[in-house]
Amino acid sequence: MASYDNQEPPADFSIRMIDSAVAVWRRHAHLLNACAQSRDTDAQLRTMWDAFIGNLETKLATFAQTQVDARHMSPATADLPALISVLVAMTVAVVREETVGGDAAAADRRMAAVRQVWLMSVWGTEIR
Repeated sequence: MASYDNQEPPADFSIRMIDSAVAVWRRHAHLLNACAQSRDTDAQLRTMWDAFIGNLETKLATFAQTQVDARHMSPATADLPALISVLVAMTVAVVREETVGGDAAAADRRMAAVRQVWLMSVWGTEIR
C-alpha cells in the first residue's frame, strides 16, 4: 500500500488510491473479470480470489485503524473490517461493470460516487 504522511489531504490520497486500483483493474480487466465471475463456480479460484481480496481488506483496515488511533480519521462505524469489506465489494462491482462495457459517462459518474462514498465513510469528510 502506498505511503501516507498525513500532510496529503485525505481526498487527494483517497482519489489517488482508488484511481490506482481502477487503473490496475482496467489493465488486467479480462483476467480479473473472469476470476471474479468464476469465483462462484470454481472452489480453487474462490479460495485464491477470497485470499486476494481478504489481504487487500486487511491492509486497508489496518491502515484505517492507525489513522483512527491517531485521530486523523472518523469512519462511519467502529467496525472497520466490515466497513472496508463493504467498500471493497462496492468498488469491485462498479469497476467490473465499467470494464465489461457500457456508457462511459455513466461509468465516470459511478466512479465519482465511489470516491465520495469511500471518503465520507472512512475519513468522515467529502471531496470538495
